[in-house]
Amino acid sequence: MMRLLDKAYVNAADIAYDLGLNRKTVLKKIEAEQIAKYDIGYRSSEIIKKFGLKDWIELKMKIENKKAPHTDQSDKSAK
Repeated sequence: MMRLLDKAYVNAADIAYDLGLNRKTVLKKIEAEQIAKYDIGYRSSEIIKKFGLKDWIELKMKIENKKAPHTDQSDKSAK
């Protein structure tokens, strides 16, 4: 699952992992967007908003949901 959705605060490594980017690239983007860093990390909601990730997250969630068939579908295909 995505760390940006699981945690209220994330560090640059978590953001980089979720986005598939280098940590240094993420840090440059954070600096450019002037996102505040707290003692426990960056606020996930602010990262999602400033990076414009809402549509990307929705698409990623749809793709993940299509990968695993529902129990009803797997029962029908087994017959």
